[in-house]
Amino acid sequence: MDHKNIISFEGKLQYQILLVFLIAFHSYFGIYKGINNVKSDFPNYYVSAHLLQTGDLAVAYNDSLFQIEAQKKDSNIHARFSLYPPTNALLLFPLNTFSIYAAKNIWLAVSVACTFLSIFFFSRISLLNISSSAVIVLLSGFNLCNDFYLGQIYSFLLMLTLCGLYYMTRKPFLSAIFISLVASLKLITLGFLLLLVRKKYIPSAILFAIILTGITFLSAYMGGFQVFANYVSQRLIPLSFGNIFNELPFSVQYQSVISLLSNCFVYNAEYNPNPVFPDYNNLFLPCKYLFYGIMVCVLGLNLRWFISKKIDGPVFISLSILILLLLESGSATYHLLFLLPVLSMVLADVNFIASQKMTLIVLLATIGFAPTMINSVFDLSYLPFILKYPRLLLMITYFCFVQYLYFQRNKKSIII
Repeated sequence: MDHKNIISFEGKLQYQILLVFLIAFHSYFGIYKGINNVKSDFPNYYVSAHLLQTGDLAVAYNDSLFQIEAQKKDSNIHARFSLYPPTNALLLFPLNTFSIYAAKNIWLAVSVACTFLSIFFFSRISLLNISSSAVIVLLSGFNLCNDFYLGQIYSFLLMLTLCGLYYMTRKPFLSAIFISLVASLKLITLGFLLLLVRKKYIPSAILFAIILTGITFLSAYMGGFQVFANYVSQRLIPLSFGNIFNELPFSVQYQSVISLLSNCFVYNAEYNPNPVFPDYNNLFLPCKYLFYGIMVCVLGLNLRWFISKKIDGPVFISLSILILLLLESGSATYHLLFLLPVLSMVLADVNFIASQKMTLIVLLATIGFAPTMINSVFDLSYLPFILKYPRLLLMITYFCFVQYLYFQRNKKSIII
């Protein structure tokens, strides 16, 4: 193998020091500070699981009533479940008999264990050793740290995704189980259905659809079919078209293309009284659908590569995840843990040289640390408009570079 294609941090003192620093960083800011922290995202899952058990899941989609239920657990809690699908209430169902603090700490331990498993499967996919894989996964920085601290579920979803990708060409049915579990909670792996276009993937794609349907039916049965129908009509469909409510379309915190375009063109007396281009508000919809059109074209290109066997299933799913990340109406730091699957594919591919692989690793680290550090140092209201979106801009750069790599690669090689 050409040495120019190999990435390894093994045996290099500077990387051993970096690994120690990253472990200390996550141990303190993620794990230590996350213990007993129930003031953010975790109550959304915990309280909804309790409501599912009592048959009152409809309350979860009334923000005021849900807040009252959450404050019964802790008066300082501010919770909101209405943007989540009913299936999310199933996740912590086994933990709702514990106090909210005990449940949070148990879930924190589960998240840490999932991260160890993610490192293991990242190593298997990327063909790197464990220590090199640990450095790369932990370079996710605040994306992973916030998952621990806030009690989010994305380290769990990352582990399932990497398991699914690893087994996709080895044990397809096992892969379909893992990937369907992810899709039942977050639709980020829904591209698995497109594997139906390749004959060898048809059985696993069908199993994926069956399991996803079964989990969805279970949550609808337990929570109420009307609750599920209301979620689809009032939340899922509008969100799919970027139609979100209240302050979310204008929030710089939830960095997304929709937020960027809304702040550029859309006037709102309360949330955006001074759009960047107030005289061009009619450009919002054309720009939004142009962006959607570009994403559809890129997905079509990736699907064409998949059909022609220039990329295999795991790579196609990883590229599809990147597209869905960019299409999100509201993005959070921990969502970007899903940048890791495609990186594992790039690192394993001998067609890419070491400098290209290292560029992606540096981009991952920059995305993991820079946006949060910028937000903590600068008052975003005083920054030039475009610099208010560092995470989004870096994410677009990452996406474009990955697509460029595969475009260049697929012009000269075919992988079956």
